[in-house]
Amino acid sequence: MDRVNQRILFNSVTILVAIVLAVNFVSADALIKTVPNETKWLADGTTQYKVKVLADNTGLGGNKTRGTDFRFENTPNFDFVSGSNIKPTTNDFFEGFTMLSFANFVSQPGVLSSRATEDPNAGPANKSGFVGEYNFTVPVGTAPGVYYFNLGDLTAFYDGGDNSQPLTITHENFTVLSATLPNDTDKFYVKDASNNVVAWFGSGGNIALKGTCYVSADCAMGAGNALTIATNSDEAVAFIDNSGNLCVQSGDCLGFASSCSSTTGLIVKNSTDTQVSSLSDNGVLCALGGVYENQSL
Repeated sequence: MDRVNQRILFNSVTILVAIVLAVNFVSADALIKTVPNETKWLADGTTQYKVKVLADNTGLGGNKTRGTDFRFENTPNFDFVSGSNIKPTTNDFFEGFTMLSFANFVSQPGVLSSRATEDPNAGPANKSGFVGEYNFTVPVGTAPGVYYFNLGDLTAFYDGGDNSQPLTITHENFTVLSATLPNDTDKFYVKDASNNVVAWFGSGGNIALKGTCYVSADCAMGAGNALTIATNSDEAVAFIDNSGNLCVQSGDCLGFASSCSSTTGLIVKNSTDTQVSSLSDNGVLCALGGVYENQSL
């Protein structure tokens, strides 16, 4: 009996077992994404910001990745710093492996890059690391908002047999802020015990902080806070301390939300009764504008 006929005779139970075994070996996709080193970039035309390409094959159930091709796209059309397209200086996904001499390069944005091991049977498994990095400056006049970099067509992972591996392609967002602090028409000021301004919430949806904004599961109530947002049970979920640092219990500090619709906590509206920012009693920050840190107020 030939192999084709033998395969026809397989029963459904055998096929089901084969599927289960396959799922056990490959439990999920690998991942490749763009990751900015900083979440806030200034549109000043001079400060250089780095973005890396992260590769992660921990979802492949221990299968090795021999190589990856990726096309990094300058999606926001920022100014690329010539020569900054390099292999990672730390935490290289292929660290410790001998690489193919003709397939171990990081190209300029828009051009396909390639990284591959010399030995087809070698490659990282259950590993997360970087495969390339790039530097950019943000042109003066760039509109404030949320941005990201894409990975384009032909981006792929492959094994020693040149078979494509299941792959999710994604990105992390970052925000671009004006080089100078916007001067919102009306402001809600937050002051310390000496009546010094340490933060303000503006009618344009912008937030200015003397310190920084960060996310923490523990935004505890404290005597040193200039402003505290708490639940009905008096559990602190967000605060601004006397140094102008903003702690929020969940979400992020990016700003530039499409809308804010909190019904609890601190709610800031403009003259047309539109909610422009809020600190909810869930510890979530919302702002239609930017969150400007380390400001002289």
